[in-house]
Amino acid sequence: MKNNTNNENKFELREPLRSFITSIKNMLNADACSLYLISDEEMDGLEKIKEFDKRFSDKSCFKDIKGNTTEYEILKFIGCDDSYNDNTGEQKKYWNFDYKKRPCKYIIFSKITDIEDIPGEGITGKTARLKKIIYIHDYAKIYEKLMKNNWSDTENKIHPLCQKILSIPIINDKDKLIGVLRLDIYT
Repeated sequence: MKNNTNNENKFELREPLRSFITSIKNMLNADACSLYLISDEEMDGLEKIKEFDKRFSDKSCFKDIKGNTTEYEILKFIGCDDSYNDNTGEQKKYWNFDYKKRPCKYIIFSKITDIEDIPGEGITGKTARLKKIIYIHDYAKIYEKLMKNNWSDTENKIHPLCQKILSIPIINDKDKLIGVLRLDIYT
């Protein structure tokens, strides 16, 4: 990534990485490919607590962790290549992003590895926490159960329902998680 000098909060994914990710999407015949990275330098403690509340405010087992922001990390959306056209008919390629408007922030409890499922975590967050590849062949059934009362892009006809997901952790040479690469297949 490189910092855009026009605005401190805007970044652009460098071309080699963007090309590599798009190539993976095309090789696996995925409809969308998204990149998420962990970067605490861009997020202060209050923002981390705010994101924690969005996902886990009703989960009493995490109340003690909330205030101690060193106990969890935030996985943040960086960009995507999406073959699905938006309402204007334009193909969605969000490799330029504005940090302040960036969606999809996931709380990662990197020290909790003995629990298979944490309610509210999501597939991307689970991939990051467990540091393992997750493949779901029939995500539509899982989604139906998860989204009964929650707002989502699919429910609002902004995005088609994802049928298959391949979520891959990105780990550096010191076995530290630095991000997740996620591929979605809609049909």
